[in-house]
Amino acid sequence: ARRAGPLLRMQRWVQRNPVPTLFLLAVSVALLLITLLFFESQRARNEYDRLAWVVKLERAVDGEQELYPATPERAGLFEAWLREHGEPIEASLPGLQATLAELEGRAVGSQGGRSKFEDEALQFRYDSLRELVAHAKAFAKEGHGVLARVRGHLAWIRKVEQVSERDHAAEWSEAIAQIKKSERYAGLEIAPQTGLVPLGPDPRSGLQEFAQLRSGTIPAREEGTGKLLVGDGTGLVLVLLPGGRFWMGSQKDDPKKPNYDPRSRKPERPVQEVPLAPFFLSKYELTQGQWERLSMGDNPSAFPAGKKVAGQRVTLVNPVEDVSWNDCHRLLRQYALDLPTEAQWEYACRAGSGLPWSTGREHESLRGSVNFADQCARRHGAGWSQIEDWPELDDGYTIHAEVDTLLPNAWGLYHMYGNVLEFCRDWYGLYSQARPRAGDGLREPAEGHKRITRGGSYDTSFKQARSAYRGGTAPDSRSGSLGLRPMRALSR
Repeated sequence: ARRAGPLLRMQRWVQRNPVPTLFLLAVSVALLLITLLFFESQRARNEYDRLAWVVKLERAVDGEQELYPATPERAGLFEAWLREHGEPIEASLPGLQATLAELEGRAVGSQGGRSKFEDEALQFRYDSLRELVAHAKAFAKEGHGVLARVRGHLAWIRKVEQVSERDHAAEWSEAIAQIKKSERYAGLEIAPQTGLVPLGPDPRSGLQEFAQLRSGTIPAREEGTGKLLVGDGTGLVLVLLPGGRFWMGSQKDDPKKPNYDPRSRKPERPVQEVPLAPFFLSKYELTQGQWERLSMGDNPSAFPAGKKVAGQRVTLVNPVEDVSWNDCHRLLRQYALDLPTEAQWEYACRAGSGLPWSTGREHESLRGSVNFADQCARRHGAGWSQIEDWPELDDGYTIHAEVDTLLPNAWGLYHMYGNVLEFCRDWYGLYSQARPRAGDGLREPAEGHKRITRGGSYDTSFKQARSAYRGGTAPDSRSGSLGLRPMRALSR
């Protein structure tokens, strides 16, 4: 004989206590079911959380666009976005990546870098999570993602008044005094403009110029000539244009009336007097270097810096191109910049002139100041028919030139004609369809499908680059001959 073992003793206890046994069995089964339900609900909760992060990511990206412009008074919005959107998504990324890695460990194979599963439901979970992780990583990418952009703007907001106004108080005092006593500005009184630094007046035009700090370094003036020295790292230079009334458009019926032009077209008529408030306009077309800095590293140009085209080496001082109207608008509004209205553009282009070109009545007056379709392009294989419009022209460039080359107009603005086409803010429409808005001249026709382009480019003729000539293109279209010239509203 020997002592009964644990199993035998348990069997005898069950035989002696049937009711407690049934109760314990029921409790055990219930606990098992509860455990299974818990894990199933946790799995469902995890699936829900993953779907929720997709929505949160979309809301964060959409919400970022509501933050701009990045100005000091909007600092609270940036801080709230980081708390509610940016930082939670950043914190969730390691967990999402760990879950993805765990799923990949259960795969039966891979194809093209994508794990494959026998279970269709598991495959769907994996594909959805993989896409979510990719978007979240791009969102949180150091230096270039949405999160880095918002943090960069907030850091700038916190110091911009110091670096642009207090550090340059003497320059601002002098500029404000000069503007107030200048006949060109008719007694205009301004306050320091946050984010800008005065450069003094242009020696030829007498108009005041300012550096926009976010876009690059402050340019110096060449000793003796006073010309601004523009390099790869130079920031935007904004010219303060005086307000006033001007005749916009063209007509070919009466040489004695304003803006007579024998080549006038129907979309340029009727000639209208438009009043404009003072505003800032870029002295140059936006460069590739400035686009890279403002967009945090993206240069979309068809002819990017470093490329050699037809014997011509492209640099970061060449204009950015191959950007859409939507791209330009989205980027500029982050920095309290915008595209000029069509009225502002023509006002600046004419620089006080009512002639077909600001330089004169005949296209020969443009020589030395424009980059059009020419013999240089023909020598390098271009077959543009527009070359025949001015067969004697040889401007030395096949594609776009650096933005500070050739001669500026009377207001110190370069390449208002030629080089690259420039977007304007307005929708394209006949002048009779909408009246210009007071202050900036914006026209918004009831039905618009194209955005205004102005000024001609390196592959067009002088005929398509008259002061009043109007073109249009779809807001999402891009071209290697289409760029931009930013403006900024004057804050009093």
